Amino acid sequence: MPGRGEPVGALSAPPGGLLLVRGWDKAWSLPKAGCGGLEEGVCGERLLMPPGWVLLAIRYAGGRVPSKLHLVKGLALFARLTGREDELEYGPYKMGLYSPLVEEALASVIERGFVRYRRGYGYELRPEGLREAERLEGLLADEDASLLARVMKRVVKMSRDELLLYQYVLFCDEECRAASREWKRVRPRRRQLALSLLRKRLVTVALAAKLAGMEFDEFLDYARKQGLALYEYRSLEEARRDIDAAKKACSSR
Repeated sequence: MPGRGEPVGALSAPPGGLLLVRGWDKAWSLPKAGCGGLEEGVCGERLLMPPGWVLLAIRYAGGRVPSKLHLVKGLALFARLTGREDELEYGPYKMGLYSPLVEEALASVIERGFVRYRRGYGYELRPEGLREAERLEGLLADEDASLLARVMKRVVKMSRDELLLYQYVLFCDEECRAASREWKRVRPRRRQLALSLLRKRLVTVALAAKLAGMEFDEFLDYARKQGLALYEYRSLEEARRDIDAAKKACSSR
């Protein structure tokens, strides 16, 4: 059985390529009656391995992510929304959801020359990585591709502390937060960070209030005092939806 990071054949990776799609004897669907061998075509669903998800995440982020944190947390959010937490081996960690498998996959694609890291710039796709990501796009359902693109484009616009606040509030329970030094550092600034996310239009007013740890009306008053215009809605219905969402979000804090 090929190990993680080893080539598995022409149907799933180019010669000398990386294991980006799960091999026949690792996670291919069982052959159906009448199906031939691997060399005759695929008789089951092709599933992306973590290195493939890493390449696609960077691809949909615009070809670059500013840090490992942005990549790991972006894929964590996507995994949570699509029920892939077990597939990508995400679990609770002192800094929120974390996957050693995704971190290992990032190291693998760097080693194979698909991605390079530049200090102060982040992780970017090399031309070979871009070609491989484009090849892998055909394995994604349209809705998954659209969601991954929306998630990654939003995540990379967040600062490190904004992203930490976002994932601590949405992904961590009280026990997780209590054990984290980073949460203790970020928590005193949660109002400012939530307001910054709102200014960037990365969250709704409802979610900003939740991130700030404030009641909706209290947050509205705080935001007004900070000079933020909150009522730039396209319609009255949009405003009503946001208010309804705020009530649900704040009641679940």
